Amino acid sequence: KSTGLIVALFGASWSTPCQRMMPTFLKYASDPDFEHMTFALIDADDELLFAARGIRAVPSYQLIFLGEKLASFSGDDELKLRSEIMRVQDALVPPPSLQVSR
Repeated sequence: KSTGLIVALFGASWSTPCQRMMPTFLKYASDPDFEHMTFALIDADDELLFAARGIRAVPSYQLIFLGEKLASFSGDDELKLRSEIMRVQDALVPPPSLQVSR
């Protein structure tokens, strides 16, 4: 079940840093902790989308919720990718003590 959070990787098949990050990105996409998120890979060949999203380097990441960019960064840092996903997720999901039971 998706919460509407999109984790987008803007990459290129010819980029060594993108090739290095791909296994991590795919691992997160299948991680049960992130099953409520949509992971999207956008190739550098889609120049219009790259330009529209302000992408100037690969790999770049954007975390998008309901069309709003909540985080954006570039590089091949696995820890940064995970920490940004967790930070945004924590900001969007209220702690259990504040959730309404049905």
